[in-house]
Order: sequence, then C-alpha cells, then structure tokens
Amino acid sequence: MNQTKFKKLVYLTVIFGSLLCNAQNKAKHSGLFEYKNNAYSSLCLKDSVKSVKSFYSKVKDSVPTIERNRFLNDNDFRAIPPFVEFNIQGQLTKLTGCGITLKGYIYDDLCKNIYEYDEKDINAKAKYRIEFEQKFPVANWNLLIKPNENRFYFGGSYDQNGKRLKDLIQSIYQYKYDKSGRIIEESLYSPYAEDSIAVKSIKKEDLITRKTFIYNNKNQVIIQKITVGDYGKQVGNYSDFGTEVGYCDDLQLKYAYDSMGRITQVILFGCSEIVSQEDYKYNTLKNYVTEVKRFRGGLGSDDCKNTISYYNEFGDILKKELTPLDQFIVQLREPKYRFRYYDYDYDKHNNWIRCRMYLDGTQEGEPSIILEREIEYFNEIEK
Repeated sequence: MNQTKFKKLVYLTVIFGSLLCNAQNKAKHSGLFEYKNNAYSSLCLKDSVKSVKSFYSKVKDSVPTIERNRFLNDNDFRAIPPFVEFNIQGQLTKLTGCGITLKGYIYDDLCKNIYEYDEKDINAKAKYRIEFEQKFPVANWNLLIKPNENRFYFGGSYDQNGKRLKDLIQSIYQYKYDKSGRIIEESLYSPYAEDSIAVKSIKKEDLITRKTFIYNNKNQVIIQKITVGDYGKQVGNYSDFGTEVGYCDDLQLKYAYDSMGRITQVILFGCSEIVSQEDYKYNTLKNYVTEVKRFRGGLGSDDCKNTISYYNEFGDILKKELTPLDQFIVQLREPKYRFRYYDYDYDKHNNWIRCRMYLDGTQEGEPSIILEREIEYFNEIEK
C-alpha cells in the first residue's frame, strides 16, 4: 500500500470513529442489530445464548392427520429454525434444518447455513448509539446498523467427487453519517461471489436497496425512503415484514413515537397504499410491549391480514387474535379458530424452554402441541 492510500485510509478511519463517538455522546442505546433478539428473526433470547435447539415434544393425542398438520403449520413459532448458533455479539453463525420437527430428527445438510463476519466491522459498528431502546417484538431492524455478512449455504451443487458444495451470498452494508454522527443513508450490496470465495470489492451494479433516513427535531427517524439499485431491479420486489411490494417511487417506511421516545407505529408504504402496519402498546410500569396490532398486505402475506398479539414482560406471545378475511378468494385458507394461546416454562435466564400451544380457540384441556428448546449459554449449559 503506498503512502497516499495509507493516509487516506487512516483519515477515513478517524472520521468514521469520530462520527460514531459523536453519535455515542448524544444517545445511550445500542444501535447494533442482534439476530438473537429481534423481531426480524422472530427470536426473543436474553443473556449470552450460544445455541438453541427447538423441537416438538408432543402433539395432542388422538387427532386426525389433517389436524396434526394444522398444529404444526399454524402456530406462531413455525418460522423459528430448528437449530441456531450465535457468536458472543449475538450474531447468527449457524442455522440448520428446514423446519421444526419432532425430537430425534437428523437435520439435513441441504438446510445448513454458515455465517461469517469481519470482527473489525462488528466492533466498529457496535459503537453506534441510537435514541430509542430496542424492544421485542417492535419492527426496528431497518433503523439498526448491520454487520457485513457472508452466508454459506449448502445447496444442490456437487463437485466431481459427489461432495456437496457450499454456495455464498454476501451482504455488505455501507453507511453515510451527518455531522452529528447520525446515519443518513444505508446501502445494501450483494456482490457476486464465484466458487464460494468472498468478494472484497463492490460495484455500483451490486446495489440492492438504498434507504435514506429523515429525522424530526427530536433526532427520531420518521421516514426512510427506499430506492432500488441495479441488482435490486433484477430481484424484482422489495421484501420486508413477511410480504413483498414493487419498487415504486413512493416506497418508504414511516415511524411514530410516544412522549417517552418509544416506537408506537411502523408503516411500510408503497405504490400509493399501506403495505404493512404495526401498532404497539406498552406496559406503563415495566415498560415492555403488551400488545401489537398488525396489518399485512402485499404479496405472499399471511392469510389473516389483521391480527392482534398480546405479550408478557419477557417478550413472549401469550395470545393471538386472528381476523378472517371475508374478501379472501380462497375461503378454505381462513383460520379455523379465531384465538391462539401460549404458556411457558422458563430457565433462570428468563428464556422459555417449554411452550404449550392451545390452537383450538380455548386455553383449556390438553395443549394442541408442545414445543421445547435446549439452550446452551457461553458460560454454562441450560436445558
């Protein structure tokens, strides 16, 4: 590296660190995205979790196959991966399994994903501070700073000896800051990596999306305008909140806050309509989310567009109310029961290790299905 390039690199590093320090001085909450505790991953894990294995331990006795399949597919934990591992910073390092099954199932390599990170990148971004406190299950992930990620997935490619090859998807996040250290722009790139070898440089053609942050006079992000990049145009649609929408000129995220600076509403708006919306209520004394009212529109959304979910102080769902879609074309996909109930057993870290699900509209009698978790911590093992 010549002297001119070295000086430029040092200069940029100092500026980046200065911006983060400025942001840190004016806000007290961590702005780093954590996979293990975020509504994006549907995982609400506390403390130094190293790994989690999830499995169904019991299905309601004497039920027909159709009912059994409904229990497995229509519950609020069906999207959780069967096995996950994390690093000490709370980022995902391994995900295995195509879906939660009964205990004893051996996970296939076809569903294995390995994640790698740059430690310097994580440490630098971990210094970023924000105004609001992260709370599960608030949809805050678009406001958080994300580490660069290499995801190796074991797909359907094989070498000449019949060994399954691992493919690679790279996600590179670049940020721009204002003079006070606030993020004003996030750009997500996904460069093409040939032969599972990470690409160290990115091109204009690798851009998926760019989010522009707009603040109010309280340093709160109220709008994120979303524009599509060259690579994003190939993908076709913007995916978020479990749905999809086209890259229209008015595509944006909107945020509202209460007097305590807590997020009370998140809206995904695009193509002249509300695509998704979430509204939050908080417990006055203990400051946790008690209720989430959700609307899901767009492509590939849930069968029930309108739901209300109720949570306990640990961030775990207790009850869900579903509103059938009268206008839905395929009436057979409407929910059979309007209410779902959940209760838990916890370990000493306040992470649940057993969840009893009541999916037949009432919290009486035998649970429809029981889900269990074996949780390993960096300092100890809990089961």
